[in-house]
Amino acid sequence: VARWFGAVVKESGYGNTWSSRWVVKGVDGEAKDAAEHFYGTDIWGVVCKEVCALIPKGYTVYGEIVGFTPDGAAIQKGYHYGCQPGQHRFLVYRVTSTNEDGRVLELGWLQMKEFCRKYGLEMVKELYFGRAADYCPQSLGESVTDWQSRLLLTLEAEYVRDQLCEHNRREVPAEGIVVRVERLDEAIAFKLKNYRFLEAESKALDTGEADIETVESGEAASV
Repeated sequence: VARWFGAVVKESGYGNTWSSRWVVKGVDGEAKDAAEHFYGTDIWGVVCKEVCALIPKGYTVYGEIVGFTPDGAAIQKGYHYGCQPGQHRFLVYRVTSTNEDGRVLELGWLQMKEFCRKYGLEMVKELYFGRAADYCPQSLGESVTDWQSRLLLTLEAEYVRDQLCEHNRREVPAEGIVVRVERLDEAIAFKLKNYRFLEAESKALDTGEADIETVESGEAASV
């Protein structure tokens, strides 16, 4: 109605918002009363308060929350990632920028590393950065399909097959790796899970157990 009378109506703006993968937990700095949390503590809101003041306007930061909630509950059973009960870490794996027209641009890996360095954020561990063809060269006469299959087998053998997690005192299976493919202003990520981790995850689900990582995969703080 106001626009019909010629008034200028603001249709968009900037504010602190946090969410899990599927559920918006808070909007414009205010927690949503109806939002359900896996635990009694809104760990996403806790992380948002810690990092949102660091994030420039228009950026969205995606990350994995590991360790424990403030009341001591394990975010992912058996996986502490060097945290003591009551402590947590926020590990950034993706950053995007949204302009006033709503267009979302993906920061490249090197840009994201610089972004995190500049604003004091912790990134996920980098195992390799570069061209896949340099990591696993294509043999002469080898088809692209065969090379892709060999690349997958090479990654599985080096990082995934049955390794134990060095970040958890080798007490539990390593979760796996993510292969990120970058294009001009976007990126596609492929997750390759550890066989032992998949087996443990399946057994937990079969017994009715679930954790915050499985149910909602805690992520995303944005402004």
